[in-house]
Amino acid sequence: MKTNKTIPTFKNLTEEALFWDSHDLGDFMEELNVVEGVYSPSDKKKTSIYLLRHCEYENPRGIMPGRLPVPLSEAGKKRAEELQEFFSDKNIAKIYSSTVRRCKETAEIVAGGKIPIIFDQRLLETQSAYQGFWTTDWQEFFSHRDELGGENMQDILTRIAPFWDEVAKNTKENILICSHGDPLAVLYAYIHGLELPSETEIPEEGEEVSKIKGWLEKGEWVEVRVWNSHLAPPPQPQSTPRQSVG
Repeated sequence: MKTNKTIPTFKNLTEEALFWDSHDLGDFMEELNVVEGVYSPSDKKKTSIYLLRHCEYENPRGIMPGRLPVPLSEAGKKRAEELQEFFSDKNIAKIYSSTVRRCKETAEIVAGGKIPIIFDQRLLETQSAYQGFWTTDWQEFFSHRDELGGENMQDILTRIAPFWDEVAKNTKENILICSHGDPLAVLYAYIHGLELPSETEIPEEGEEVSKIKGWLEKGEWVEVRVWNSHLAPPPQPQSTPRQSVG
């Protein structure tokens, strides 16, 4: 069944991220009202960096997986296959991935044996003493840090910022970065000069909306556009309705 959807207007990349699924963005790009002199899809100086959160994983006991080697669920594998199809024509030169299993499996499926994958520990999940504990309350994940050790958002920044500066900031190629919710939210804030996300804003399992700008759900991604080695504002989309399969 087809339904009408209206494309929202984004002021600039520092204010809003572009969140689209594997079908939405193709339609979106076809209907752009391109701003002359700001962005041109055919201009070779434009580079795309995709931030991708791993897909859904198996968690029958409802634990905090942390860095444990939990595999992708069947739904997660299916979503990764959809992402493989979407990214197949995006000229991705490299995929950078966390070494945690759910990210590795996501990256490997998306790559399809055709894109080289570089595993980087700076993209790891947040370290917590409550890794493996039978709770999905994220406040428990962070609450015992002072007593038992673990990372806060600033700690994540100290490893994710050098990764961006070294690997992505001046890339001339389209790349994909596959990591976890916290590190990607911190990275998004660092890229756009925003305040670091608060631990209390992290959504609980099942919550659909996060207060954190740049927060990605499992299997979601956002595109960061770089224009001549500088962040570029996105083109202004048309406000006319478009058709989408619902």
